[in-house]
Amino acid sequence: LQSLLGTALFYNWGLPLSSIVTKEFYLIPSDYATTNEDSQETGFMVLGKDKSGNETRTFVNPSIYASIEDGSQDTEDESKKKYLYYVDQKSFKEGDVIISQKDQSRYVVSDVGVLEGVYCINQGYAVFRRIEILDQNEEYAILKQGTAYGVALYDHIALDGSKIKENQLVVK
Repeated sequence: LQSLLGTALFYNWGLPLSSIVTKEFYLIPSDYATTNEDSQETGFMVLGKDKSGNETRTFVNPSIYASIEDGSQDTEDESKKKYLYYVDQKSFKEGDVIISQKDQSRYVVSDVGVLEGVYCINQGYAVFRRIEILDQNEEYAILKQGTAYGVALYDHIALDGSKIKENQLVVK
């Protein structure tokens, strides 16, 4: 088991490339995000139907792993920039309809994006954490510090990400 886990001291010496995995996420434009008035959490309003066939709206608060600037927009004004949110696929089904609280426009969940990351094993089970690679060679990658939903110094990571599944229980 020792060969499966390592402590993330990679800010100084590098992360083994064998640790790196990819994961798919749904891409949702930031225009469709809303804030829950009670909890102040960012999420999305998903349209549905009740047993009588009436339209319902359910607030869904998924884990947002990344917020990447939408390259299709051509604006210098920071307040008008749009982003694509990379959200956990477990929170939605393909075809779910999200409604904008601002203008009532609708977005059908279908677009998928991929992020690189590692499996963090701090609590005894594998949790995907996003990484951004600054540089790499044949064996190691140097990571950007402070990545949202990323890893931190002294995190326990799977040294061979291909042998771990998300939420797998790993006894240290």
